[in-house]
Amino acid sequence: QSLSIPTDPLSGNQWHLINVGQEVGNPDYQAIFATPGEDINVAPVWNLGLTGSGVVVAVIDTGVQTSHPDLLANLHPTLELNALDGGTDANPNALDPAGAHGTAVAGLIGAVADNDLGGSGVAPGVQLVPIRLIPGFFDFVDPFFFEQSTIDAFRYAIDEIDITNNSWGPAVTRGVAGPTFNEFLALRDSIIFGRTNPETGEDLGVIHVFASGNNAGTTFDYG
Repeated sequence: QSLSIPTDPLSGNQWHLINVGQEVGNPDYQAIFATPGEDINVAPVWNLGLTGSGVVVAVIDTGVQTSHPDLLANLHPTLELNALDGGTDANPNALDPAGAHGTAVAGLIGAVADNDLGGSGVAPGVQLVPIRLIPGFFDFVDPFFFEQSTIDAFRYAIDEIDITNNSWGPAVTRGVAGPTFNEFLALRDSIIFGRTNPETGEDLGVIHVFASGNNAGTTFDYG
């Protein structure tokens, strides 16, 4: 029996965390139910008391709604970056339909648990750092300057950030488009020199997590 299942009102819908065969489709169209047990098996980890507490995760994305009530308590108090303009406001464009992506990703990672709001993140004790890098539909970004924005995002606060999450990638279909040379150097430097252990002085390195893409098969779409 799990001792740590979140009590948030929408946690029962989060089949990726706890899958008990709940309904996952839209009953107005078709009753679809999940397969019990087909989840990420996180409950045993929560039962060990591991919730991401003490870990700092940067969400490099379209921006994060920093006033969101289910994220607010887990946002880092001082770290925030808009890599597109060099500022410190990482909120997305509220009128841009593409802007919600980063907030949704931040919630999947670190939405607050047991606060009677929404659902729970996979690591509800984590500290989140919003970094706005991915432009929305209404943003004009010169490709020449976007490379520097990407470099700035990867090099941001590497002594304090443990992990970056990157749920984005190049607009290619079933192909590979790697980083530029300077982007690669920024990643390399953060991996080698980031996160110094205060007790030993050893450089632990930043961990960068990237999505694998949305179009792994011929029937996949961006939906």
